[in-house]
Amino acid sequence: MLVSPVAGIVLYLIILLALITWGSLTSTPAYGRLYLAMSLVPLMQIVTLSIAFSDLSESLAYAVVLLLLLIAVHIIVTTLDLKLRDIGLTFQHWPIQILVVLSGVALGDIGALFLEPEISFNSLNLVIVFAFLIFAGFIEELIFRGILQRFAIDVFGKKGVFLATILFTALYIGWLSILGCLFVLSIGLLFGWVVKETGSIIGVGFSHGIINIIIYLAVT
Repeated sequence: MLVSPVAGIVLYLIILLALITWGSLTSTPAYGRLYLAMSLVPLMQIVTLSIAFSDLSESLAYAVVLLLLLIAVHIIVTTLDLKLRDIGLTFQHWPIQILVVLSGVALGDIGALFLEPEISFNSLNLVIVFAFLIFAGFIEELIFRGILQRFAIDVFGKKGVFLATILFTALYIGWLSILGCLFVLSIGLLFGWVVKETGSIIGVGFSHGIINIIIYLAVT
């Protein structure tokens, strides 16, 4: 948050409550599902900012954030009675998925020029670090491409990819880097298109994790 963590938490709480309220009051089921999916974005920020005030170690705090987000995703998936294939957890179009995973190497090299890792893992071995970073990539893709983009497309058609990508990019505004945000925007559009065409987040999930790993290694 550019001003202060406390101000950020308050703002995101207002947005979260507004989305939940709109979702419960709307008479259009598609909009209700979209608002519920969008609520994951401010919730993600609230959890992240709140953990910053805890006494947990940086790596443990990161693990708690991921766990809480996974629980939130599970609640939404259960509430909306979604199947694994509905949120992109399906094994199909393997040639494309493999190419997307491999592209993570090149994309990670480019991203290392603009971005920095959100957390350090100085006390953990590389195997655990890599597992964290891969899992974090999957969680973000599950939220933005698997759930949010799915319901955005239900409401706006192909333009739903842009909505999910814009919200994804907004998470990185705090880096105060125009080139960094443009990079994230480009990645979001690419990943969004892949998921829309293949119906799977497997490739982009691994690719996102690889990008995280390369950026982490580049600055440590």
